Amino acid sequence: MNTDTHFSSHTNEWYTPPEIIESVLTVLGHIDLDPCSPEPPTVPATNYYIKDDDGLSVRWYGNIYMNPPYGSEISRWVDHFIRQYWADHVDRAFPLVAARTDTKW
Repeated sequence: MNTDTHFSSHTNEWYTPPEIIESVLTVLGHIDLDPCSPEPPTVPATNYYIKDDDGLSVRWYGNIYMNPPYGSEISRWVDHFIRQYWADHVDRAFPLVAARTDTKW
């Protein structure tokens, strides 16, 4: 495996490895919504939003699994996630984000 790709900016999309999805399902039981899904979806969610659906402009609900686009877009996804949580639209959630403690988001 070429570890250099983890530090590149060639893409802002990173697909979730199957072992992470298994852990998410263990914690959440089921996933109602994947709000930033690739096309075709790779997460076994009941519903999902792909890029054309603009997951940032719609209401989220239920058990959420979020693996947002990385790079400069991530803060918008984290902000929307927090707004949806505080609006009480989220039952339980599993946001998969990097531990970047030096960033504002």
